[in-house]
Amino acid sequence: VALAIPPPEFGFVDSGNHTELSLAYTHNGNTTVVQEGQLFGAKITSTKPTLALEPAKYQSVADYKGQYLILMVDPDAPTPSNPTRRFFLHWLATSMTQNTTASSPQTGRALINSTPAQVPYRGPAPPSTSSAHRYILYAFAQPENFAIPDAYSGFSNENRSDFNLDNFIKDAGLARPAAGEFYYVSSQQSVPGDFVALAGGEFPGGNGDAVF
Repeated sequence: VALAIPPPEFGFVDSGNHTELSLAYTHNGNTTVVQEGQLFGAKITSTKPTLALEPAKYQSVADYKGQYLILMVDPDAPTPSNPTRRFFLHWLATSMTQNTTASSPQTGRALINSTPAQVPYRGPAPPSTSSAHRYILYAFAQPENFAIPDAYSGFSNENRSDFNLDNFIKDAGLARPAAGEFYYVSSQQSVPGDFVALAGGEFPGGNGDAVF
């Protein structure tokens, strides 16, 4: 069992202590709470998920009363075997706070904010010619009086490519992620858009080189 999210084998920054960021996607009236390493067709993850953390499960979450910064990245663009556009930025939102009421359908506390995201959520859409991509979401403890570093102010809904995750974490003064989650998505023609498989499963036609 991995002790960090995403797995250390990926070579990316991880949350440590297996602290999970809970994601719930709703598609066609059906809600899916993401399990670590789950695999999806692209329609499932097309709309912004609800986010939650579980103070009762993770002491580090219970002890923290501040705001969170949310990042979602694709490290496999355009293909896992040739990720020349790493990282593609799918979401950058600041000033998320824990709601004191229980979230639904997740347990724990929903993460909410009242300010627009600098980079709005964009659902995964890997090329149909690519094997499944990994998608990683992080919740960072947001420093007080935080502002997006000037070097990253150009990222927006129209500009998402070539985001440098490590440099952003350093330049923004962020510590190790407080929580994380990851999953896979495929848009291959053999994969139905509403496909769901547990971690370790396979999409119709196989997942190529992206399966962990």
